[in-house]
Amino acid sequence: MEESNFIIRKIDDLGRIVIPRDKRKENGIAIKDKFEICTEDKEIILKRINNEEISNEQKITRSIDELGRIVLPKIIREDLGFNIGDEVKIFFMTNSTILIKAQGKDFDYE
Repeated sequence: MEESNFIIRKIDDLGRIVIPRDKRKENGIAIKDKFEICTEDKEIILKRINNEEISNEQKITRSIDELGRIVLPKIIREDLGFNIGDEVKIFFMTNSTILIKAQGKDFDYE
C-alpha cells in the first residue's frame, strides 16, 4: 500500500466513517457512489461498484452520503473488533478503500 495516500478518522456514534471532501475528490469518490463491504484478515475493504455489478447475491453494500459518510455495518465492526470511537487508518486504492484499525500511538492525524 502506498503510505502517503491515507488518512485517520474515528468511527462515530452511528458506526460511520467520514471521508473528507478533498480525499473524495482526489480519489474520484462521488456522493451516492456504492461500495461492497467485505473483510479480509483484520481489514474492512470497500470495493466501489456500479449498478450493473449489483446482483441478487447476498452482498453488503452501502453508499456515500451527502456529507461523505459511509456506514460500517455493526456485524462487520463486531467481527473485526472495530468499536465506536476507534481510530481507523483509511488507505485509498484505485477501485477500493481499505480500513485498518489503528493500534496504539503509531498514527497521527494528517
